[in-house]
Amino acid sequence: MGRRPLRVAYVVAVAAALAMLARPLPAQFEEADTIPRLAIGVFGELDFRGARGSLPEPDSRTVSFGGAPAVGARVEYRVTGTLTAAILGSFARLQERLEAGSVRDIGSEKFSMLQVAGEFLLKVKAGIPGYFVVGGGVRQAIPDADNPADQFHNIDSFSEPLGILGAGLEFGSTRRRAFRIDLRVHFISPADQLRFETKSLETDFSFGLGFMLRL
Repeated sequence: MGRRPLRVAYVVAVAAALAMLARPLPAQFEEADTIPRLAIGVFGELDFRGARGSLPEPDSRTVSFGGAPAVGARVEYRVTGTLTAAILGSFARLQERLEAGSVRDIGSEKFSMLQVAGEFLLKVKAGIPGYFVVGGGVRQAIPDADNPADQFHNIDSFSEPLGILGAGLEFGSTRRRAFRIDLRVHFISPADQLRFETKSLETDFSFGLGFMLRL
């Protein structure tokens, strides 16, 4: 088994353990109608972004985006005790990363990455603070460069659809606020590029921390 499948399996196993084995927190014992349904929050993510494609032969380097952190905000509505719907957006500043074996080069030009997504948070039981995440959305990359020779990605902005799977855990939860820790896997369909051949699927991993305020 290659490194990528092993990494996916490890993240999924850890995420499932967070969601299924977490013990109930005091706030979860309150009656459901005493906890506000609407919540807003902020979050930060550390992202580990996978390869997007490879340069034409004989160049053996793969092309990806660097692992710069992302920051964002989200709005949630608790539909039932076990189902919450959310809308979120995030922003990151990235650079190209070229890799061949153990050799890694970082491009000089930067990109602004905007991401908008919808998610469902699914609990096994209402009294358990762990949850699974499933969702999807779109992200847009906006290059700073205006010279095609300065980078391998297109200089025009481009959008890419994505799917999301993951799990998380609430802690420090009260009637009015909660903290979050999340693990997510993002499955992206890379946009076609002129200077390199894109893969059919890019796999990114993220580790996030967040704060939610219940209104």
